[in-house]
Amino acid sequence: MPQKGEIRAAKNTLYDKYHRFISANTPTKSKLDTTRMLHKVLNVFAYSEMMPGSNCKLQNWGDLM
Repeated sequence: MPQKGEIRAAKNTLYDKYHRFISANTPTKSKLDTTRMLHKVLNVFAYSEMMPGSNCKLQNWGDLM
């Protein structure tokens, strides 16, 4: 089972890579905006896999809108 520090490091790595990708390919440069977008992307996958989303609860269709 991963430790909290490992999970936090993996999360930060994912956020940084996503931010670099979005910043390079769109006009958006704000890290806050890209973090918000990443949560929306991850929630779609969480819903499709019946896993907890970014708010640590199971998602329903209304949460994705």
